[in-house]
Amino acid sequence: MTPRSAKKLVLEHLAANAYLRWRSADKQIEQTSKNYKKGYEFRFPVDTKASAKRLTQALEVLGIYAGRPFPKHRQFIVPVYGCSQVERLIEMSDHWKFV
Repeated sequence: MTPRSAKKLVLEHLAANAYLRWRSADKQIEQTSKNYKKGYEFRFPVDTKASAKRLTQALEVLGIYAGRPFPKHRQFIVPVYGCSQVERLIEMSDHWKFV
């Protein structure tokens, strides 16, 4: 997979159906550490294991390392953890912006 095709695939997923968990200092103060997940995470829902593998490979070509894909309902989720990796994905995308 070329870097150009990898970036195109990742950008398609970012615009179509990815969702983001961003750390909130206010929530962290209000809730206990057991209830509030403190990390930064992008989740990419895909339909099949093959799609999850292809997206994981595309992310690796771009220097972004995904966690292990896991099943959720009738989909597979490809997670990307870490503040620096999440920021790189946001900077790469026209769909997501820093507020």
